[in-house]
Amino acid sequence: MKLSKLLMKVGFVFAVFFSIQTVEAQVQTAMATSPEAMAQQRTKYEAAELKLDAKQAKSLGEINLLYAQQMMELRKKASNEGTKDEVEALKRSHSNKIRSLLNSRQFQQYLALDKKKMVKKDKKN
Repeated sequence: MKLSKLLMKVGFVFAVFFSIQTVEAQVQTAMATSPEAMAQQRTKYEAAELKLDAKQAKSLGEINLLYAQQMMELRKKASNEGTKDEVEALKRSHSNKIRSLLNSRQFQQYLALDKKKMVKKDKKN
């Protein structure tokens, strides 16, 4: 009797774990396949963190959408060796557009968010 209860508990834990993983994978897949979803999520996060007004948030959304679309195109042709340089140029261009949108304090906060994101990404890998 104790063994069956233990097996049920273990089974339940695995079921919960796998269902969470499936949902997380679906969200990541949707983001990876849709530049609009990527830009929207990024804009929502950055606008909240940087405390942007409505006009700035709208402009940031447009910048992020263009960036996401261009990045998606680069990912599609990732087999080319020159892609790495193109990605770096795209990142610089994106950062420069954001710099022109934000004031100096907001841009410093943006850089801190970007650094935080890179550290988090490095820990995953």
